[in-house]
Amino acid sequence: MTVYSKSRGHLQNPRIKRYESPTSASAAPAEENKLTVGLIFVNERYDGWKEECLRILRSKFDDTTGSFAPDKEILEALKSSSIGNDANFKQIQKLCMPFIKFKKDETKEVGGRALDLKLPFGEIEVLKENIDVIKRQLGLEHVEVLCATDDSDRSKSGPHISLLTQNPPSPGNPVAIFLSKAEFSATGY
Repeated sequence: MTVYSKSRGHLQNPRIKRYESPTSASAAPAEENKLTVGLIFVNERYDGWKEECLRILRSKFDDTTGSFAPDKEILEALKSSSIGNDANFKQIQKLCMPFIKFKKDETKEVGGRALDLKLPFGEIEVLKENIDVIKRQLGLEHVEVLCATDDSDRSKSGPHISLLTQNPPSPGNPVAIFLSKAEFSATGY
């Protein structure tokens, strides 16, 4: 198992924990309601406002010194970008600033590659190679690794698609949706 897949422990769903160790016999879920299917959605490339932030950071990063331009200069570039022209700029800015800080800190640790739009490996491929380990660790019968940008894959989440919209996956941060067999069957897959 790779270091990447070991660090993906956040895929564990607290709802599954409740089913694994019920407090009493009456607390055990009915078999048809037990969460046994995991859909792991991956976006291997930053897009939208995160992509724009990374492009700005890349342009304001000096590889030779390993430093960024002053924050004021980065903020001005953000304001003059396509994000700055958005009617919801203030809301987007509230999302951008913590992300920019995170990526600047990550750049200190790993260098300029932290500003790449993709990870240096195929995230979907790594997860698929470790699917048996994932099933075993999460106590699932069926796991699928899906592309979050593919409409056909997204439709497999059924009524839980809002989870992908509210908390979209990004490189290194997949989103897992856990379903019962009945829920998964109802999606038609």
